[in-house]
Amino acid sequence: ATATLLDASENLRQQYVEQAQRCHPKFLYRAIRACDKCSNEYRYSFNKRLSVEITLIELAQTANSDNDDASGLGPTQKLKPLFKDSQPTPHAAPITAQPPVQRPTPPTAANVPPAAQPAETAQPQPAQPAQPQPTRPNSTLRAIHTPSIRLKPSKPVEEPSPAKLQEDAPQYGNAPINPNMLNYYWTQYAKGLPEEESALRGRMEQMSIQLRDNGEVEVWTNNEFVNSFMKPYLPQIEAFLREKLDNGSIHLQLHVHITKEQTLRHNPLTTIIMYLLAACQSSILKQEQEAEECALRFAQSYYQFELDEALNYCTEDSRPWVVWLASNISQTDIDSIRQLQEAPTVKLLQLAADTAEDNARAYLRIQHFYSLDSLGKPGQTIEQADICLQLHFESNEWKVRMVGPPQSGK
Repeated sequence: ATATLLDASENLRQQYVEQAQRCHPKFLYRAIRACDKCSNEYRYSFNKRLSVEITLIELAQTANSDNDDASGLGPTQKLKPLFKDSQPTPHAAPITAQPPVQRPTPPTAANVPPAAQPAETAQPQPAQPAQPQPTRPNSTLRAIHTPSIRLKPSKPVEEPSPAKLQEDAPQYGNAPINPNMLNYYWTQYAKGLPEEESALRGRMEQMSIQLRDNGEVEVWTNNEFVNSFMKPYLPQIEAFLREKLDNGSIHLQLHVHITKEQTLRHNPLTTIIMYLLAACQSSILKQEQEAEECALRFAQSYYQFELDEALNYCTEDSRPWVVWLASNISQTDIDSIRQLQEAPTVKLLQLAADTAEDNARAYLRIQHFYSLDSLGKPGQTIEQADICLQLHFESNEWKVRMVGPPQSGK
């Protein structure tokens, strides 16, 4: 329905419609989202060309991949832990009680075998006193005492009064401002910046300033990003200019100045369209070169009577005409061809290609060739003739389509 809004020819419009029908809706939605994101971020991008190239890469990934996580804008990034296996913090090993020490006991009648006991009656033995159990040694670890810290209430800081601030502020005069001196001190401030602030120095040298009434100075930048970058430095620059020019009414105002040419050049959609047009133009030029090469190779093979080679550059329905030429060559024609002092030469005059219809016409100039284009008539040597070959694009290559023997002037 929107094809009628395109400002293009009917053939080109139909080609756009067919190309859009070959695209999946999911690809179109993601392509629109990627272009919209690039358009929103383009104004504040420091490297605009990189933003456009990344968008083109995302479009190519969206078109060439069916995986949702690997196409389009890419999957959602997730933060991973710093270490794969988190190790617990080592603590002091707990002190455990030592097992009781087993001491050897002296042999008694209770633990001596019967054979070793004497024949006399065993005398009762006094009971062994109970062995004292080892006690748990005292731990050498001491409890760590954390002293409490108490902060004394500090005295409230007295804010300086407006009168005090006005007294401490530097006093400037009201000398007239010379625009030339204003530009001079603006440049001097930029040149006096340290090497760490080379970015600020470079931007200040590229900016233009203009003096207005009541000490207002307009600072013109190229985009909003430069405005945001310059805002923190304005108070320092104002103080420097007020001191050098002895005028306390100097006030800097940032303004964005974008011309119509810059708007077109920095529009991301326009840039993407230019890339696509350049790609289409490159494809058309490539097809035209292939058509020219096909026409030249066929003509050279045909007029040098290398007919087997010529069959490789013509369509299937053109083969009978090449076979017809081969069947009409007599021995007299072969002798006449061998007597030619110069080999035939082929030159391309013009190529009229209609890539939308897959057809083309090649206009060639043939010199010093032997012609057998008339049935029943002897061949003849021709010094120069202009012919036209019709070409057709099929199976991703150009082929010569013959409707008869090539005729001069046609």
